[in-house]
Amino acid sequence: MSSKQINTPSKINEFEEARTVEQNQVERRQNADRIYNAVHISNEDNENRIINLPQQSISDPLWNQFFNGSYFY
Repeated sequence: MSSKQINTPSKINEFEEARTVEQNQVERRQNADRIYNAVHISNEDNENRIINLPQQSISDPLWNQFFNGSYFY
């Protein structure tokens, strides 16, 4: 065997490291895609629940000041 056919340990390690980094990136992308595709979020259900809540009647003056924009001096 000539010296050109023999891979030095550093060349093998560089190749394996590059392959590992690339493989990790592919696996991360696949995992992210799997999570994104598995979770289908529909806000329509939550919107309907909020719409159907009964209206609340609060006669607290501090609540009225806070939520209706009165100034606090």
